Amino acid sequence: MKKVTEQFINKSTLKENYSVVPNNMLNDEGLDADCLAVMVYLLSKPNNWIVKPTNIQNRFKYGRDKTYRVINQLVKRQYIVREEHRVEGQYASFSYYVYDSPFPCLPDTAEPDTAEPDTANKDTTKYLKLLSKESTNGEQPKTAPTNEVSESYKWYKNWLTEYTSYKEAGVIIGKLRKMAHEKGWKSNEDKDKLVLSIFERAANAKPEGDIYAYLLVMFKNITSEIKVAATVDPVRSKWEARAKAYDYGKNKWIFNNCPPPTDPEFKHHCPPQYLSLFGVT
Repeated sequence: MKKVTEQFINKSTLKENYSVVPNNMLNDEGLDADCLAVMVYLLSKPNNWIVKPTNIQNRFKYGRDKTYRVINQLVKRQYIVREEHRVEGQYASFSYYVYDSPFPCLPDTAEPDTAEPDTANKDTTKYLKLLSKESTNGEQPKTAPTNEVSESYKWYKNWLTEYTSYKEAGVIIGKLRKMAHEKGWKSNEDKDKLVLSIFERAANAKPEGDIYAYLLVMFKNITSEIKVAATVDPVRSKWEARAKAYDYGKNKWIFNNCPPPTDPEFKHHCPPQYLSLFGVT
């Protein structure tokens, strides 16, 4: 076969529409393939391009957790500087500054445990209490939401700012939680699960136009699906209720007419299609 060239690596001589990527970055063993892909993508953008995690998520079809894992790794390696903005002492947003080589004089801090690092426990608690007040007419939650729920709300609140103001994004979250309460999702855990599922589906759909109107349609669709599923498949509803009560072994098994999931006999009582609800394979 005739070779086009004697060289194994062939490069074009470009005069426009190209990016310069340092070899030191490409050969940095502390960056995995995902980090390198994101850096090449970011360095291809103009200097005034505003970096948003949702842009990265959409470009590479990453999930929320993977998007922040990559960002956190780049922050740790000092290719990205993350600057936090606060409004009246409360977390508001982050700005991201990208460098083609590690930014000097930054401490090599450990990677945060969560997607967007907590500003402080008291700030997180205040934020969640505010959401609860907005959505339940001042009713205080019996138990504080988990950090995971807090981080999810932060993510989707920032996502909403692509359509509306940061303040209005908080109002929308409060309205959806209030609607969930009025429709029968009484506990904070159930409200959060429903509202976050609405945001997850909406974010994946990448809607255009009036975001609140779109979320109202999504709210109606998802709540209808849940009600239909409970009506059409009462057996599944029964096993889902048992799984929720058991919570993967965190709670005591209380159903005397059936052995617990840890018992080999459990498989003879639970339909095979529902075993995964209990972590049984």
